[in-house]
Amino acid sequence: MLHRKLFICLTAACAVLMLSACGHGQRQDDVYAQYLQDIPSDEAHNDSVLVLSVLLPEHAIPPGRSDPFPIAERAMNRKLAESGQTLRVELSTFSHNERHDIATRMTAMMMAGNPYDLFHFMLRGHSIWHDSQSGFLACIYTLMDESPNTSREDFFTNVLDAFTVDDGLYAFPLNFGFHYITINSSLPQELVYRFTEKETVCKARLMYLYLELQRMYNADFGHLYVAEPLLYFAPNSLLDRTISNFIDFNSRKANLNNNKFIDFFHNILHIQEFDGFAEIDLVHLTTFPDTQRRIQNAGRYMFMSDGFHSLPLYFLFEKESPYFTQHLPLANSEGELISHLRFGVSPIFSIAAGGQPELAWEFLQHLISPMVVTTRLPPQSSANFNIPIKRAYFQSNFSAVFHHLDDLISEYIKDMNNEAVRSRAIEKAIDRLATLSELPIAAIPLVPIDIIEDDFNQVLRRITTPEDAAQRMDNRITLWLIE
Repeated sequence: MLHRKLFICLTAACAVLMLSACGHGQRQDDVYAQYLQDIPSDEAHNDSVLVLSVLLPEHAIPPGRSDPFPIAERAMNRKLAESGQTLRVELSTFSHNERHDIATRMTAMMMAGNPYDLFHFMLRGHSIWHDSQSGFLACIYTLMDESPNTSREDFFTNVLDAFTVDDGLYAFPLNFGFHYITINSSLPQELVYRFTEKETVCKARLMYLYLELQRMYNADFGHLYVAEPLLYFAPNSLLDRTISNFIDFNSRKANLNNNKFIDFFHNILHIQEFDGFAEIDLVHLTTFPDTQRRIQNAGRYMFMSDGFHSLPLYFLFEKESPYFTQHLPLANSEGELISHLRFGVSPIFSIAAGGQPELAWEFLQHLISPMVVTTRLPPQSSANFNIPIKRAYFQSNFSAVFHHLDDLISEYIKDMNNEAVRSRAIEKAIDRLATLSELPIAAIPLVPIDIIEDDFNQVLRRITTPEDAAQRMDNRITLWLIE
């Protein structure tokens, strides 16, 4: 163990030396060049300049939205002007192909005490659990409690709690949203009824209903896949949340050789036998309009996402379709809603304990509005129904979203030209979102799937049995927990 720790430290030192030679990535001066042109030259050269280093993926800024970083920087500088200080943000980016290398570099930098102050949270290749246990990450709840400007109740704490480890918050989502599921209306009514038995539905339930459909009605519905790719309903995407049900992080023990986990393997193999997993079809995913998409999906899928491009208008306005019926939010097996987050794309940030955590937390608060809150949208840009993490932004955000979607929602509201009818329908939709926003949220997966992905793929290729793979995966995760 001593030799292993020495090797890690030497590796970290070498990585940091390499990083020091090239800096914190490629500096994007154009991000804040305009701001520096707008302030007096004596202030630009002020000795009291606070430098905040930020790391994020290349495509982290939502399409059609102005770069939020100079906006947040200007807002914070207006506040800092009272104390004669100036903030400068040094922004570094990385591509999708560089994400694994970046995760390794980040660990080395944190071990050496030279981290980025604020960085985009990445699930794959990076472990928020390990980093929090190692003291690399600042507890954002502590920063909130110690700041005179913030309180936990300013935010949707039910969502923040989904990112906690041992009651500490180590990743901060700027917004959140939900998946909405609808079922093919051509199916036997007994299966449609069983879909709506509860107020939410989990992916395990979708798998079970699909297998029931194939066992009982294969002659009529054998051509259907389980769900369209927008639901991320591929075997590997089902794995990360499933294994969380069989791990006790407090005692650092895994229980993957459990019969229920092995049953999960067998269900996936049975769905494969029915050719139930759909391949991603980029052309199909971008089919417009929505009505045409539903017509096509009726002949292909048992379940469909009601949140295409994050627009769950059927769910919000309770409009039925001749092709898909009923609308339920997606949850885990305990009924906790699963937030619609795409790691590496959704705006989720962590703060390094070894950097400038108080400064990073202050800047992060200024970043929420320009990054995720809708105020006005330019032509051809898309609105979405993700909810800003700060409660104060909820009403203004959705007032702007619905205003932007006036023409689109006319298809969902009868008598759209009647202002009273329209206002009541929109108010009811906003109330539905408000109710969802307060419900319990499922915890994010904490185990990097990379360490067990090969074992899982061997089961999918029938190279090994579910029982043998589950035992190997249990051993790997147990070792990972105690490292």
